[in-house]
Amino acid sequence: MAYSHQFVIGNLSQMTTVASLETFLGLDKQNLRGKEFTVVELGVKKNGQPLGIAFVTVHVSMKKHMLGFNKQVLDGHIITVKFLSSHQYFLKCKQWVMRQDGVISSKSLKPKCLSKYSPLRSKFYLCDFGANLLHRSMLKDIENIKAMGYDYGVSCMVVPGYNIAQSEQALKLSKENSEGLYYTAGIHPHFVDMYTSDSIAVIRNMVMENCIAVGPTGMDFTKDSSLSNKKKQQEVFEAQVKLACEIGNKPIYVYERGAHLEVLTILTKNRDKLAGILIHDFSGTPKQAEAYVKIGCYIGVTGGSVLLQKKRGKTFSEFRAKVPLEQILLESRGLPTLIHKPQVDHPRAIRTCKDSKRNETHPVSIVEISVHLAQSFNISVEEVTRKISAASMIFIRDLSKSKPCTSKSKAKIWKGTYFDILYTFGFLLFVWLCCFIGFQQLLHLQSFLEENHPGMYKYVAFWKFYATSGQ
Repeated sequence: MAYSHQFVIGNLSQMTTVASLETFLGLDKQNLRGKEFTVVELGVKKNGQPLGIAFVTVHVSMKKHMLGFNKQVLDGHIITVKFLSSHQYFLKCKQWVMRQDGVISSKSLKPKCLSKYSPLRSKFYLCDFGANLLHRSMLKDIENIKAMGYDYGVSCMVVPGYNIAQSEQALKLSKENSEGLYYTAGIHPHFVDMYTSDSIAVIRNMVMENCIAVGPTGMDFTKDSSLSNKKKQQEVFEAQVKLACEIGNKPIYVYERGAHLEVLTILTKNRDKLAGILIHDFSGTPKQAEAYVKIGCYIGVTGGSVLLQKKRGKTFSEFRAKVPLEQILLESRGLPTLIHKPQVDHPRAIRTCKDSKRNETHPVSIVEISVHLAQSFNISVEEVTRKISAASMIFIRDLSKSKPCTSKSKAKIWKGTYFDILYTFGFLLFVWLCCFIGFQQLLHLQSFLEENHPGMYKYVAFWKFYATSGQ
């Protein structure tokens, strides 16, 4: 729930200061409600010259009070007061919420709606399962990144831990920002050289409440195909799969490149013991995706995944046919190539949130991915988001009880239901027989006492009523 509202004050005099504006708006009072939410900032150029606008943040209860100053005179100027709704920001070279220093270099000063698909938060539960929040460009502004993601319906973010050090960082970040922020702990195949005999024990200790999965782990044979490296990767992968099986209620993040058969064999062998599987940053073929889906895996789709399938032309329709939306999860980590050909009306917001050095994308880019999926599946964005939201909630909140239904798992569910019905019927029949036999024995006892012990009969007269009524 939002506790504050933002307003843009326009047509201000260059003589107006923060103090004079606060006094004019009545925001300098000590007993002002929601004083802790009140922020007044003047927009200025880089050289310090005023732009004639201000940004004001106040408590939600002050909305009517603020709008009452629209068209009022301040320092000889008729000012304007514009309320920014939750899906609007003051557009400039970078979002106001990402800067907060009053410096603006854009000529456009009109608040614009960033996306017609936002806010989605009231309807859906989008989750970014590959949020690279450990990157230095994002670590310093976590709160604003979360706030912007929330405005786009991204209610949950998962930070992958690619080695022990990163997993510890992700754990710390999750503790500091517990609401809607999760992490994974594991050793990525690119970091197998950092694996030691104590690594599994360390990962086990880190698998706490906010850790949703073991990993990312897996095998990547594309960079180093030497036999020794393959054996090392397989050893580390199998050790983490074994750990996930022992823990029982934590799924596993699996990263695979050029090792489909090897990874699929290990996962199939341990599938019954694993709570769930996410194929992290999938880049394989439709047939490979189908093989993973058949054993109940979720497919992690990034911008690079969608673009790669589209480059393959006709194979994307095959991918669409073999991978149901109910088993797709979204990840912002990966190749952010979709932002160069945006399909929604907020490309600027995503582009400015990309780190140019590392090619990392902001969590809100998963909204862009969902739009591409909607176009590919030829359905509405709302339908795509609804199904993926449901899958996200299952994966995070109730994974131990709910798994993707393959043909085999559906048969198991039906078989279990059939035996439950038989068991319930048998139990009720047993209870009825016990009650019937017990009642008959009480009738015999009543007759026996009436004939042989008349003095004691009065103590069981209660049963005579039932005996009489039962005849």
